[in-house]
Formats: sequence, C-alpha cells, structure tokens
Amino acid sequence: MASVLVMAGSLALNLFAGAAVVVSNKSAFAAGFAFPTALTAIHYASNYLLLLLLQGLRSFEPRSPSSSSDQQTVRACTAVWALHNCVSNLSLRHNSVGMFQLMKILITPLICCFEFAFYGKRPTLARGACLLGSAIGVGLATITDISFTPAGAAIGLVSVCLSATLKVIQERLLQRDGWTSMQLMHRTWPAQLLLLLLLTPLLDGTALVSSYRPSSTAVAAVSASALAAFVANVSSLIALGATSAIALVLLGQAKSSSILLAGYMLFDSTPSARTLCGAALAMVCIGGYTYLGLVSPGGMAHQAPGAEVGAKASHSDGMAMAGSCVGGLDESDSSGCNDELDSSGQLAERVPFRTYMK
Repeated sequence: MASVLVMAGSLALNLFAGAAVVVSNKSAFAAGFAFPTALTAIHYASNYLLLLLLQGLRSFEPRSPSSSSDQQTVRACTAVWALHNCVSNLSLRHNSVGMFQLMKILITPLICCFEFAFYGKRPTLARGACLLGSAIGVGLATITDISFTPAGAAIGLVSVCLSATLKVIQERLLQRDGWTSMQLMHRTWPAQLLLLLLLTPLLDGTALVSSYRPSSTAVAAVSASALAAFVANVSSLIALGATSAIALVLLGQAKSSSILLAGYMLFDSTPSARTLCGAALAMVCIGGYTYLGLVSPGGMAHQAPGAEVGAKASHSDGMAMAGSCVGGLDESDSSGCNDELDSSGQLAERVPFRTYMK
C-alpha cells in the first residue's frame, strides 16, 4: 500500500510541477528572459544548491558507486544526460514541429529494443500491439507538417537514441542498483551544470546574455520555474523508480491525447477528424496496455535469467497508466522541452526546458 501511495504521490507532484514549469517558463520568456540554455543552467545550479541544503538537513545521504560496474553505469548516466540536454535543444532548432513529434514517437520502440538487447526483456504480442497502436494514434493526432532535412533528421535521431538510453540507464540505477532520486541528481548534476555553463554563451549568445537587465517580474518567474523544476525532477525520478521507462513515455502520450479529447468535449474546439481518431486510438491502446499490466503483472514474453531491471515495476506500469488515462498525467519529458498541444493538435508553444527530463 505504501508503494502505491508513493507512486501516486510522485505522479501527482509531477503533474502539478510540470504545469508550474510551463507557466513559469512562459512568464520568464514573456518578461524578456529569452535565454533557454541560461535558464536551464539556472535550474541546475539552484536545484543543486537545494540538494546541498537537503543533504545538510540529512534528508538523504550522498552515495558513491559501490563497484566498478556501478561506477561505469553512473558515468554513462552523467554523460548521456549531459549530451541529451544539448542535443535535444539542437533537435528543436533544426526540425519542424511535425518532425520533432515523429522523433519523439520513436522513443518507445527504441526503449523496447534497448531493454531486449541489454536485459533480454521483450513485451508480449498483446503489449507490443498496444504500444504500436498508441504510437500510431499519437502520430495521427499530433503530426501535422513534416519538413525533412538530412541534418535535422540526423540530430533528431541522435536525440531520440540518447533519450531512450537515458531512461533505460536511470531505470537500472533506480530499480536494480538502489539509488534514490536525490542521490542520483547529487552525483550527476555538477558535471551537467559545468557543460551547460560552457554552452550558454555559444547557444544563447554572449552579447545578448551579458547585456540583459532582469526585471523583478523575470526574477520572480525564473525563481518559480527553478523551484518547480526541482519538484518535477525529483518526482519524475521517483516515478521512474516505481514504474518503468516505457510507462513514463506512455504517460506523456496519454496527456497529449487527453488534452485533445478534453478540448473537443469540454471547450467546443474543432480539431480535425484525423486528430480526434488518432487521440481516441492512442487512449484505447494505452487503456489496453493498462489492463494488461494489471491482469498480467509479469507482462514479458521472455526475460533473461538475472535480468531484474523492471521486474518489480511490471504491475506498477498498469497502475501508473491507469492514473494517466484518468488524469492525463505528465511524463518527465525527454525531449528537452515541455510541449503544450492546443485542441487542434498543433504545438501551441515550445518551451525549452532540458532539466525536466518525458
């Protein structure tokens, strides 16, 4: 019962914090603070200071890798996390909205491939059909224009691979190796912060950042965004430790689909028939995945001996997805930004935020 309450609480916090991050970021940009990389660096710096404060209050104990294998995994997590922060921003810059959404859909099959390659896990035929159906549904509902460029496609594929890899590594550290969310953040964030500080002048422009004069409104918005980011990061890692990488990706897809359907049913919006059918298909398939997770906790056609990663989370997947189908719970967005869909299926605004891990 306690584990269920922890999972439900982390998902609820993630939903609230995700909305707060979007509102705060938009307020900061509206107030003239149009520096996404600098904003991300501020998030990392302020969040790390909060971690040090909590460490001083003995809210958690810092942890070092206990073995050479553990050390290699933590180093890989740090490197992939830092690279993902940078490449996701480049993907947003070089791809159209449609191509960006298409790339995000590829995260789910990539996670399945990585989990099979590294841990011998593969979904049952029924679960695989649900995952495929949800991806097709989200694609129909959200992809409008696809503007292909070789450079954009290459950057997008690298971003997707890094995102899927990051989720699998984090899942391993949190579930099999027993790291807590705060321990993982405390161990990996200093290196990521250093990289962001080095990249801020390059990506945001040295002259623009140095000449900016902040207003009280911008300072308040950035401060609120940093606090919400801390809650979002902690809650998303707790949720990942209680469920699985695939479940978190599906949470984000459920949110996008539920926003579209709610806009049509409650607010008299006029999305296209394709958008409505796609959203409905995604919700039905995610509901099917939820049902299979609840009635068949194992949920795997095959799992290699000794591959403990995710074994304890199979039943939690079903309960987490049940929550998503009701409330449109957010995921920890691996894309590097928070995407708010309007009722027609268009991305209303792309809010860069790379510390909020989908």
